[in-house]
Amino acid sequence: MFTRAFAVLLAALFTPAAEQATERVFYLTHSRTAQDLQEIVMVIQVVANIRRVSLHDEQKAVMVSDEHKSVTVRGTAEDVRLAEWLVTVLDQPASATAPQEYRVPGASDDLVRVFYLTHAQTPRDLQEMVMLIRSLADAQYVYVHSTSKALVLRGNAWRISLAEWLISELNQPANTRPPVGPREYRLQGGSDILPPEDVFVRIFYTRARTPEELSDVLTGMRSAVKFLPRSFLNTARGAIIVRASAEKITAAEQALQHPQ
Repeated sequence: MFTRAFAVLLAALFTPAAEQATERVFYLTHSRTAQDLQEIVMVIQVVANIRRVSLHDEQKAVMVSDEHKSVTVRGTAEDVRLAEWLVTVLDQPASATAPQEYRVPGASDDLVRVFYLTHAQTPRDLQEMVMLIRSLADAQYVYVHSTSKALVLRGNAWRISLAEWLISELNQPANTRPPVGPREYRLQGGSDILPPEDVFVRIFYTRARTPEELSDVLTGMRSAVKFLPRSFLNTARGAIIVRASAEKITAAEQALQHPQ
């Protein structure tokens, strides 16, 4: 018992420097509202998986100018580097449009990608896209920064690729005509795709004119197919998006063509 306890004590005393916590303060220059600041904190916590993040707003603390806003991050050196990249990307004037990517050092398939949902018109548009990517890509680390319309996703290659396809299809100007016929994507190269047969993602563009009509169409599809858990709405484009097996996708298509 004594030997084991001594070994634990030695391990605690001589932890490698790379694993020791580092603290860094980042000053924000373009984020003005409380929502901006809080969402940057949430992105760091969710996407970088860093829990020790605090926000300091001197305007509220001592009533000075609104230039003194900062985020304090405590974590490993790599955590802090990722947090710095996120703050740099998000604390910008609301004019960025091109996707940006961060590859986590030392990891062969760990990426962070920022997509800009430039054509989202409402908070619902943003939240629907977050829900869509979170559910269809089994994405645990995804969050949106509302002011810049930036969707931040951390995941492996197949998750990033699926998100890129979905956003390219659905992030369109309001007056853009939908393509003729359904659009389909097949997941590639993911050993962690579960269940493994659910590799087809189909976008069905409907003729629904209101969110209520679109919801009714989805309800009818789910009723006809019986079990279709990964089926979601995209209100802005009047679309229904489904991830399922080939058999279920065919059944969903038939349900739309021949509603009960």
